[in-house]
Amino acid sequence: MITLGQVLREKALLVLILFLGLLLLDPLVPGSLTNLPFAIIGVAGAWLLSEKGSLSRSVILFSTVAVFVLMASARLLPSAVVQAARVPIGLLFMVFILILYAYCMGQIVSVLLRAKEVTHHLIVSAVSLYIVLGMFWAHIYTVLNWFHPESFALNVQQRDSASDFVYFSFVTLASLGYGDITPKTQFAQRLAITEVITGQFYLAVVVAYLVSVFIGRKIRGDDGRSNHRDDPRD
Repeated sequence: MITLGQVLREKALLVLILFLGLLLLDPLVPGSLTNLPFAIIGVAGAWLLSEKGSLSRSVILFSTVAVFVLMASARLLPSAVVQAARVPIGLLFMVFILILYAYCMGQIVSVLLRAKEVTHHLIVSAVSLYIVLGMFWAHIYTVLNWFHPESFALNVQQRDSASDFVYFSFVTLASLGYGDITPKTQFAQRLAITEVITGQFYLAVVVAYLVSVFIGRKIRGDDGRSNHRDDPRD
Protein backbone atom coordinates (compact mmCIF):
# COMPACT_ATOMS: atom_id res chain seq x y z
CA MET A 1 0.00 0.00 0.00
CA ILE A 2 1.30 3.47 -0.97
CA THR A 3 1.77 5.71 2.06
CA LEU A 4 1.63 9.50 2.30
CA GLY A 5 5.38 9.57 2.97
CA GLN A 6 6.07 7.73 -0.29
CA VAL A 7 3.89 10.18 -2.20
CA LEU A 8 5.63 13.19 -0.66
CA ARG A 9 9.01 11.77 -1.67
CA GLU A 10 7.94 11.82 -5.32
CA LYS A 11 9.06 15.41 -5.85
CA ALA A 12 9.00 15.29 -9.64
CA LEU A 13 5.47 13.89 -9.68
CA LEU A 14 4.24 16.47 -7.15
CA VAL A 15 5.69 19.33 -9.22
CA LEU A 16 4.01 17.94 -12.35
CA ILE A 17 0.66 17.69 -10.54
CA LEU A 18 1.00 21.27 -9.27
CA PHE A 19 1.64 22.75 -12.70
CA LEU A 20 -1.00 20.63 -14.44
CA GLY A 21 -3.48 21.66 -11.76
CA LEU A 22 -2.57 25.29 -12.36
CA LEU A 23 -3.19 24.95 -16.10
CA LEU A 24 -6.59 23.32 -15.57
CA LEU A 25 -7.88 25.36 -12.64
CA ASP A 26 -6.53 28.81 -13.52
CA PRO A 27 -9.66 29.79 -15.54
CA LEU A 28 -11.74 29.33 -12.36
CA VAL A 29 -9.70 31.92 -10.41
CA PRO A 30 -11.32 35.40 -10.15
CA GLY A 31 -9.80 37.98 -12.48
CA SER A 32 -8.43 40.15 -9.68
CA LEU A 33 -6.38 37.23 -8.38
CA THR A 34 -5.44 35.74 -11.72
CA ASN A 35 -1.65 36.13 -11.34
CA LEU A 36 -1.52 34.93 -7.73
CA PRO A 37 -1.77 31.16 -8.44
CA PHE A 38 1.22 31.37 -10.77
CA ALA A 39 3.31 32.78 -7.93
CA ILE A 40 2.03 30.25 -5.38
CA ILE A 41 2.71 27.29 -7.68
CA GLY A 42 6.10 28.74 -8.59
CA VAL A 43 7.06 28.99 -4.91
CA ALA A 44 5.76 25.48 -4.20
CA GLY A 45 7.61 24.01 -7.18
CA ALA A 46 10.88 25.73 -6.31
CA TRP A 47 10.53 24.67 -2.68
CA LEU A 48 9.93 21.02 -3.59
CA LEU A 49 12.85 20.91 -6.02
CA SER A 50 15.34 22.51 -3.63
CA GLU A 51 17.25 20.51 -1.05
CA LYS A 52 16.13 20.50 2.57
CA GLY A 53 18.13 22.97 4.66
CA SER A 54 19.86 24.45 1.60
CA LEU A 55 20.63 28.11 0.95
CA SER A 56 18.18 27.99 -1.96
CA ARG A 57 15.26 27.36 0.39
CA SER A 58 16.27 30.27 2.58
CA VAL A 59 16.44 32.59 -0.44
CA ILE A 60 13.07 31.34 -1.71
CA LEU A 61 11.48 31.86 1.69
CA PHE A 62 12.95 35.34 2.17
CA SER A 63 12.07 36.59 -1.32
CA THR A 64 8.55 35.14 -1.12
CA VAL A 65 7.84 36.84 2.19
CA ALA A 66 9.29 40.14 0.90
CA VAL A 67 7.19 40.16 -2.28
CA PHE A 68 3.94 39.18 -0.59
CA VAL A 69 4.48 41.73 2.21
CA LEU A 70 4.99 44.39 -0.45
CA MET A 71 1.79 43.43 -2.22
CA ALA A 72 -0.16 43.26 1.05
CA SER A 73 1.17 46.69 2.03
CA ALA A 74 0.00 48.10 -1.28
CA ARG A 75 -3.54 47.13 -0.32
CA LEU A 76 -3.31 49.40 2.73
CA LEU A 77 -2.10 52.46 0.82
CA PRO A 78 -4.44 55.15 -0.55
CA SER A 79 -5.90 54.28 -3.96
CA ALA A 80 -4.09 57.18 -5.64
CA VAL A 81 -0.72 55.92 -4.41
CA VAL A 82 -1.55 52.34 -5.35
CA GLN A 83 -2.55 53.38 -8.86
CA ALA A 84 0.74 55.21 -9.34
CA ALA A 85 2.74 52.24 -8.02
CA ARG A 86 0.67 49.61 -9.82
CA VAL A 87 3.07 49.10 -12.73
CA PRO A 88 6.29 48.83 -10.64
CA ILE A 89 4.65 46.43 -8.17
CA GLY A 90 3.16 44.35 -10.96
CA LEU A 91 6.48 44.16 -12.76
CA LEU A 92 8.28 43.18 -9.55
CA PHE A 93 5.74 40.42 -9.03
CA MET A 94 6.14 39.13 -12.60
CA VAL A 95 9.95 39.19 -12.41
CA PHE A 96 9.74 37.30 -9.11
CA ILE A 97 7.63 34.59 -10.80
CA LEU A 98 10.08 34.46 -13.73
CA ILE A 99 12.98 33.86 -11.35
CA LEU A 100 11.06 31.07 -9.59
CA TYR A 101 10.30 29.33 -12.88
CA ALA A 102 13.88 29.75 -14.07
CA TYR A 103 15.06 28.13 -10.83
CA CYS A 104 12.60 25.24 -11.31
CA MET A 105 13.91 24.71 -14.85
CA GLY A 106 17.50 24.74 -13.65
CA GLN A 107 16.79 22.13 -10.98
CA ILE A 108 14.94 19.84 -13.40
CA VAL A 109 17.69 20.16 -16.04
CA SER A 110 20.23 19.25 -13.36
CA VAL A 111 18.24 16.08 -12.56
CA LEU A 112 18.06 15.15 -16.25
CA LEU A 113 21.79 15.65 -16.80
CA ARG A 114 22.77 13.60 -13.74
CA ALA A 115 20.55 10.67 -14.73
CA LYS A 116 22.28 7.33 -15.24
CA GLU A 117 19.19 5.40 -16.28
CA VAL A 118 15.67 6.08 -17.57
CA THR A 119 13.19 5.81 -14.70
CA HIS A 120 9.68 7.15 -14.17
CA HIS A 121 11.28 10.02 -12.22
CA LEU A 122 13.24 11.03 -15.31
CA ILE A 123 10.21 10.87 -17.61
CA VAL A 124 8.07 12.87 -15.19
CA SER A 125 10.88 15.42 -14.86
CA ALA A 126 11.07 15.79 -18.65
CA VAL A 127 7.30 16.43 -18.86
CA SER A 128 7.49 18.89 -15.96
CA LEU A 129 10.31 20.77 -17.67
CA TYR A 130 8.21 21.21 -20.81
CA ILE A 131 5.31 22.65 -18.80
CA VAL A 132 7.56 24.96 -16.75
CA LEU A 133 9.18 26.09 -20.00
CA GLY A 134 5.77 27.14 -21.32
CA MET A 135 5.01 28.99 -18.07
CA PHE A 136 8.37 30.76 -18.19
CA TRP A 137 7.77 32.09 -21.71
CA ALA A 138 4.22 33.11 -20.75
CA HIS A 139 5.56 35.41 -18.07
CA ILE A 140 8.19 36.86 -20.40
CA TYR A 141 5.31 37.86 -22.69
CA THR A 142 3.38 39.24 -19.71
CA VAL A 143 6.30 41.43 -18.61
CA LEU A 144 6.74 42.63 -22.20
CA ASN A 145 3.05 43.50 -22.34
CA TRP A 146 3.40 45.57 -19.17
CA PHE A 147 6.12 47.66 -20.81
CA HIS A 148 4.61 47.75 -24.31
CA PRO A 149 0.86 47.01 -24.38
CA GLU A 150 0.93 47.30 -28.18
CA SER A 151 3.22 44.25 -28.49
CA PHE A 152 0.34 41.80 -28.92
CA ALA A 153 -3.05 41.80 -30.61
CA LEU A 154 -5.30 40.40 -27.89
CA ASN A 155 -8.96 39.54 -28.42
CA VAL A 156 -9.51 39.46 -24.64
CA GLN A 157 -10.69 41.82 -21.94
CA GLN A 158 -7.90 41.63 -19.35
CA ARG A 159 -4.60 42.83 -20.74
CA ASP A 160 -2.70 42.52 -17.49
CA SER A 161 -3.38 38.81 -17.00
CA ALA A 162 -0.78 36.09 -17.36
CA SER A 163 -3.52 33.55 -18.13
CA ASP A 164 -3.94 34.71 -21.72
CA PHE A 165 -0.22 34.51 -22.33
CA VAL A 166 -0.06 31.00 -20.85
CA TYR A 167 -2.44 29.94 -23.62
CA PHE A 168 -0.43 31.85 -26.23
CA SER A 169 2.85 30.44 -24.92
CA PHE A 170 1.83 26.78 -25.16
CA VAL A 171 0.23 27.30 -28.57
CA THR A 172 3.54 28.82 -29.69
CA LEU A 173 5.71 26.21 -27.96
CA ALA A 174 3.79 23.44 -29.74
CA SER A 175 3.94 25.32 -33.08
CA LEU A 176 0.13 25.38 -33.41
CA GLY A 177 -0.35 29.11 -34.04
CA TYR A 178 -4.14 29.55 -33.90
CA GLY A 179 -3.81 33.27 -34.56
CA ASP A 180 -6.27 34.62 -31.96
CA ILE A 181 -3.33 36.22 -30.10
CA THR A 182 -0.56 37.48 -32.36
CA PRO A 183 2.71 39.37 -31.75
CA LYS A 184 2.67 42.77 -33.45
CA THR A 185 6.06 44.33 -32.74
CA GLN A 186 9.34 42.97 -34.08
CA PHE A 187 10.68 42.21 -30.61
CA ALA A 188 7.54 40.25 -29.67
CA GLN A 189 7.77 38.36 -32.95
CA ARG A 190 11.41 37.48 -32.29
CA LEU A 191 10.49 36.17 -28.85
CA ALA A 192 7.75 34.01 -30.38
CA ILE A 193 10.20 32.66 -32.98
CA THR A 194 12.70 31.83 -30.23
CA GLU A 195 10.04 29.96 -28.27
CA VAL A 196 9.02 27.95 -31.36
CA ILE A 197 12.65 26.97 -31.93
CA THR A 198 12.99 26.07 -28.24
CA GLY A 199 9.90 23.87 -28.39
CA GLN A 200 11.05 22.03 -31.51
CA PHE A 201 14.55 21.45 -30.22
CA TYR A 202 13.26 20.45 -26.79
CA LEU A 203 11.28 17.55 -28.20
CA ALA A 204 14.14 16.42 -30.44
CA VAL A 205 16.95 16.84 -27.91
CA VAL A 206 15.17 15.50 -24.82
CA VAL A 207 13.77 12.43 -26.59
CA ALA A 208 17.21 11.72 -28.09
CA TYR A 209 18.82 12.20 -24.67
CA LEU A 210 16.39 9.82 -22.94
CA VAL A 211 16.97 7.21 -25.65
CA SER A 212 20.76 7.60 -25.34
CA VAL A 213 20.60 7.20 -21.55
CA PHE A 214 18.43 4.09 -21.94
CA ILE A 215 20.68 2.54 -24.60
CA GLY A 216 23.83 3.46 -22.69
CA ARG A 217 22.49 1.78 -19.57
CA LYS A 218 21.52 -1.31 -21.56
CA ILE A 219 24.95 -1.53 -23.21
CA ARG A 220 26.73 -1.18 -19.86
CA GLY A 221 24.48 -3.86 -18.43
CA ASP A 222 25.14 -6.24 -21.34
CA ASP A 223 28.89 -5.62 -21.11
CA GLY A 224 28.85 -6.34 -17.41
CA ARG A 225 27.03 -9.64 -17.90
CA SER A 226 29.38 -10.55 -20.78
CA ASN A 227 32.49 -9.85 -18.68
CA HIS A 228 31.02 -11.86 -15.84
CA ARG A 229 30.50 -14.88 -18.12
CA ASP A 230 34.02 -14.61 -19.57
CA ASP A 231 35.72 -14.33 -16.18
CA PRO A 232 37.84 -17.53 -15.82
CA ARG A 233 37.44 -17.40 -12.06
CA ASP A 234 33.71 -18.11 -12.40
